[in-house]
Amino acid sequence: MAKTKELKLQIDMVPTASWGTSLRNVIPRSKWDKLRKEVHERNGNKCQICGSAERLSCHEHWEFESKTKQQKLVGLGTICGMCHHVTHFGRSMQLERQGYLDLNAVVNHFLRVNSCKRDTFEKHLEQAAAIFNKRSQHAWKVDFGEYKHLVSKSAS
Repeated sequence: MAKTKELKLQIDMVPTASWGTSLRNVIPRSKWDKLRKEVHERNGNKCQICGSAERLSCHEHWEFESKTKQQKLVGLGTICGMCHHVTHFGRSMQLERQGYLDLNAVVNHFLRVNSCKRDTFEKHLEQAAAIFNKRSQHAWKVDFGEYKHLVSKSAS
């Protein structure tokens, strides 16, 4: 069974208290669009995980410091829509319940990208859910890291 660090594509659900907390939501749309375009160009306009050029997203990479309850934006990357659905699997489950997404296609993408079997996915999902549940018990202080200069005083 593959260990989490061996998985190329991983589930990393955002804690409940941090839903909607993103650089994209706190800077003007024009700044986000410019930044997103720069990130995609820097990454060759393809998904950094699976190599797809389909439906690219600018993905925020966050680290969570449990002792200080601080969540820090540590980078931006380019990922395709399917890799994004895997990463935010909790949201993907909501989209499936609303009839907007085929969750089996998302799981199959995880299996294909990681060259693994369903039991590896199930174990990884269980671990990711445990982390999500633990992190969701707290409010988090947000640090936009190297991007904080883009955030207005009122939004931070």
